[in-house]
Amino acid sequence: MTYHVYVLLFAIINQCIIYKLKQMSTKLKKEELEAVQKSNQKQFEIKNALGELVIAKESFDQRKQSLLKSWGEAIAEQKKLQEDLKEAYGEVTIDIQTGEIMEPAPENVEQDDNKGDS
Repeated sequence: MTYHVYVLLFAIINQCIIYKLKQMSTKLKKEELEAVQKSNQKQFEIKNALGELVIAKESFDQRKQSLLKSWGEAIAEQKKLQEDLKEAYGEVTIDIQTGEIMEPAPENVEQDDNKGDS
């Protein structure tokens, strides 16, 4: 064989080795690829769960604020109603089941406690 044939043969073998090395170094083993994919899938699922949690918390916070506002409005409404009823009926007790208005006992008169001591 001539020198050129050796050089050509060496170049071809060298290229084959480089090609094989590139293939080996650029591709993961099946098990490694599966492990990376599994890890990525797990991270994706966790990110999704965190995103859903953040959205749920925001929704919760908005609902909480809405309910607190409604609570404040209901308290103010009840206070106004009490003032209106006090103006109309004076200091009385109202049975909220029947609507019966009961006059309060006079403060300076002792009430009988049914103990037999008075």
